[in-house]
Amino acid sequence: MYKKHLLLCTAVCALCFSYFNLTYISNASGGIFISR
Repeated sequence: MYKKHLLLCTAVCALCFSYFNLTYISNASGGIFISR
């Protein structure tokens, strides 16, 4: 149970990290991909 929870947390962290990188790169390029 604990390992499954840890794996889920890692997956969520990776997803958030890639989402943040995608937003940051697109914003740095000049085209605002996601407006927040």
